[in-house]
Amino acid sequence: MYTFKQVVEEGQKVQAQGRSVVNEPTPDDVYLLSYTSGTTGDPKGVKVSHKMMVQNVYAMKTRLTATGAKEFDEADSYISYLPPAHVFEQILLGISMIYGMSIGFFGGNVLKLTEDM
Repeated sequence: MYTFKQVVEEGQKVQAQGRSVVNEPTPDDVYLLSYTSGTTGDPKGVKVSHKMMVQNVYAMKTRLTATGAKEFDEADSYISYLPPAHVFEQILLGISMIYGMSIGFFGGNVLKLTEDM
């Protein structure tokens, strides 16, 4: 296991050695494919771009802080328990990564979620 900071530092070392070319995504590049469950018909996939994800993260932060919630920072933590493909889960993971929050992942049994926390 590596921390996000360790991954970034290792990437910087590789780049400094000239062994790698970093291809930064453009705002319109696909960030993920979000699929519906098909409860109202056939399942469908939607392309979510980097720009859309950053806009969603910003909107969520704006809405939460408008209600009086404190600003996010690296002292905060988040427990992930929604399915990884769920777009709201992706937004929460995006917030966590952008603001340097700790992320915990539940063990798969919602009845033991408090133990995971």
